[in-house]
Amino acid sequence: MKGLFLFAAAGATLLLPISCYYDRFEALHPLAGYVNACDPALDSTYTSTIRYIMANGCTSCHNSQSPQGNINLDNYESVKGFAESGRLLGAIEHQTGFKAMPPAAKMKDCEIEKIHSWIENGLKE
Repeated sequence: MKGLFLFAAAGATLLLPISCYYDRFEALHPLAGYVNACDPALDSTYTSTIRYIMANGCTSCHNSQSPQGNINLDNYESVKGFAESGRLLGAIEHQTGFKAMPPAAKMKDCEIEKIHSWIENGLKE
């Protein structure tokens, strides 16, 4: 019994360092310090609101580690590119000709409004 315990402990010790492939806190905890993105007091900037909207509803599927549909939405430059192309609004507003995202249900109206405001105000980081 003691040998089995030592074997299990040794195995866990060897696997522990390789069990996590991320090296950035933001990648491990995309919602750390999460704020209510719909709070009207918050500016519509990527840092203050948009990254939280993306982390809450998009990056579980569209991230640098597993970019479903070849879409990565886990950083400012990527989200900005999709916003500039019109693909971001087309998808989140479930417009004809775009794949509706998220597929199960539309984002909250206030989140879509924040993204609209961010785009209209120059896609500030």
